[in-house]
Amino acid sequence: MRNTLALLFIIFSSKGFSQIDKNQWLIGGNASFSYSQSKELKISEWQISPAAGYFFMDKFAGGLRLSYGSQTRTWSSEKDRNVSVSFGPFLRYYFLPKEQKVNLFADVEYQFSRVKDKNIVSAYPSSYSYSYYEMSLMAGPAFFINEHTSLEFTFGYSYLSRGQIDTTVTNRLKMGIGLQIHLGNH
Repeated sequence: MRNTLALLFIIFSSKGFSQIDKNQWLIGGNASFSYSQSKELKISEWQISPAAGYFFMDKFAGGLRLSYGSQTRTWSSEKDRNVSVSFGPFLRYYFLPKEQKVNLFADVEYQFSRVKDKNIVSAYPSSYSYSYYEMSLMAGPAFFINEHTSLEFTFGYSYLSRGQIDTTVTNRLKMGIGLQIHLGNH
């Protein structure tokens, strides 16, 4: 417990500026959860997404994001679960000056996903795999708790297309929380 308190003291008492300059690295990730319910259907989903990026310009980074997630859908006497692995590029821009302890950012990504879907409660159990792509736009505040670490909250929109198996397009709102490590020469 004392070690945890000491670590928190060090984090929150450190100098408050961010490393969002050209030639800096961004390493971190986020986690998200979503839940939706209609009269006939309940859907819950969670996802973790580690990422690595590089600042090509001041306040502007690009990189790759990998995601792992699970979704459960329940309706009447049916229930299925899928597990997905996704990867793709992202771009991120910070709007405020780097000296701010709280900065605002926007993040856009394109993800290609491979999914394994399994019907787990059914008179006719089945399993199949498919691919899809998703485009997301997220934004939110980044709280720089020291010169190298930021805690962020994201709110966003995603467009998902599973054109390969059907013509379904899914539009959804997303929320998440993340931790980023900013590495550089400061």
